[in-house]
Amino acid sequence: MKKDSYYDTPFGRGLLYNTKDNVNKTSPDSEEELPKIHCMKLEDITLADGKHPTLYTCQNNYSYCKPRVGDDVVLGTIGRGFVKDIRRKDGEEDDIVQVELRSWRLAGRSCVQIYAPVSAFVNVDYDDATTDVHHYIVVRKNRVFEMDIYERIEHAKELKKKAIPVFVTGDYVQALNLFAQAVHAVRMQQHSPDSTNEMRADLVEIMITCSNNSATCNAKLNRWEEAQQNARNALLIIDALENKRGLKVHKTLRQGGLSDLKIFGEWRIKSLLIIARAEGEQQEYSMAIVRLKKALSITRAGSHAGAKVLPQLAKQDLEIRRLIQSYGERQKLIFTKEKARAKAMFGNASTSTKKDDNTLKTDQSHNEKKHSLEKSPTQTEGGGFNNDAPVQKSHDKIEDIKECKDVDTDTSYNESEEEDFEATSLSWHEEHREALILSGIGALALVGFSFMFKGSRGRL
Repeated sequence: MKKDSYYDTPFGRGLLYNTKDNVNKTSPDSEEELPKIHCMKLEDITLADGKHPTLYTCQNNYSYCKPRVGDDVVLGTIGRGFVKDIRRKDGEEDDIVQVELRSWRLAGRSCVQIYAPVSAFVNVDYDDATTDVHHYIVVRKNRVFEMDIYERIEHAKELKKKAIPVFVTGDYVQALNLFAQAVHAVRMQQHSPDSTNEMRADLVEIMITCSNNSATCNAKLNRWEEAQQNARNALLIIDALENKRGLKVHKTLRQGGLSDLKIFGEWRIKSLLIIARAEGEQQEYSMAIVRLKKALSITRAGSHAGAKVLPQLAKQDLEIRRLIQSYGERQKLIFTKEKARAKAMFGNASTSTKKDDNTLKTDQSHNEKKHSLEKSPTQTEGGGFNNDAPVQKSHDKIEDIKECKDVDTDTSYNESEEEDFEATSLSWHEEHREALILSGIGALALVGFSFMFKGSRGRL
């Protein structure tokens, strides 16, 4: 019996995953060697915990099981493939199994299809050298690290195909898991020396579409950082492909039915939209608007204002314009709030400055009034000056100032100022002493000059 093959057991289909020696290598009654123990996973039976039971047996007479759609099969020396369909043709007694090879292809992207009866999958003993090598057996699916590049591509396509209906039902976590597995299956295969142009084209298509789909799932789950990273990965591949536009991989994609409008239009806009939405969630509206305007230029037939929207991109164009308007309004609202906050912060300082200016003007007016009182002498009816009158009047003004002190708190007064004011109130003669002396000297000089002038005339 062959390891990793399926057999028909009394309990259903069983996968032989291990064979080990018997603990008692010989029989206690005789010295004959005991057969080995086969460990088989019974996949048709599911336990309460969701696992499959294991059958331990020493029998070697189990036959290979019949194939089912989706099974992996080994076709003797031809290669490895999977069962794509099982049907019965008219007039035939046996079902026909359609197998698509994964281990190799014909020219281009053409896959090899093989048709064989179900009887070719049973009663096969590969330990027998006379067995027809064209008989087939059902085997377990290869793990990702066991697959060659052909199998990886087909495995990724299957995962992508399985993830799309899961996404439609709203199970974004499971869909994200399937898209991520598809990307992981082909991530390191782009630079394989064994890959052809067709294989590279398939790898590019899987990486772009599954990365964008993963970004969409993360956006639905509000995981914006992961969504932005997935979309950037897709955008990097698109930009790299555009730099090699017209070369072999690009030509192969176009021959496979993918237009430039699909690759550099729809796929690129999808990446830009997801990145812009992620930036919008982080309130980076300026960067998001710039990215959206770049996407908007792709949806139009020209770069001029009022350019016609391409019909294939009309839906994306509508979404782009909606986001630009929404982010513009949010950005304006933030600017208005910041402006109001700044005005509230510096408005009190302006009011305080005005108040200080008014207080300074009030102080200056009181000081001027005070100095005018100190320097105003009082004239009597006879034309003279009363030295006591200013002091009395000053006392009256000082009382007025004291009354003003209770009204305007900015005007200050104390008794020492009153004493200083009285000390500076001098008589008129003392205040104009120097002017009187100079006037007397001038008069004496004038009298002397006149006497000298008369004397000179008398001699003549």
